[in-house]
Amino acid sequence: MAEDSECLFNCRFFLHITKGFACSQAKKQFNVSGLSSLSNAAKVDLARTMHFDYKATNGQIRRILRLDSQVVEAMFPSAV
Repeated sequence: MAEDSECLFNCRFFLHITKGFACSQAKKQFNVSGLSSLSNAAKVDLARTMHFDYKATNGQIRRILRLDSQVVEAMFPSAV
C-alpha cells in the first residue's frame, strides 16, 4: 500500500516538473505566456524536445501539450 502511494506521489511530482519545464520552454523559445498560447507547430516542436531530450512519454506529451493522441502517436510510434 505504501509503495502505491509513493508511486502516485512520484508520478504526480514528475508530471508537475515536466509541465513546469514545458511552460518555461514555451516562454523562452516562443515568447508566449503559457502552453495554451502555443500554435500547433510550436507544440509539435516542443513535443520533439520533450521526447528526445527529456524522454517524456507519449501520454505525458499528450496531456501537457493537449495534443491529440493520434498526432503524438504519429510523431512517436509506440513499439508494439
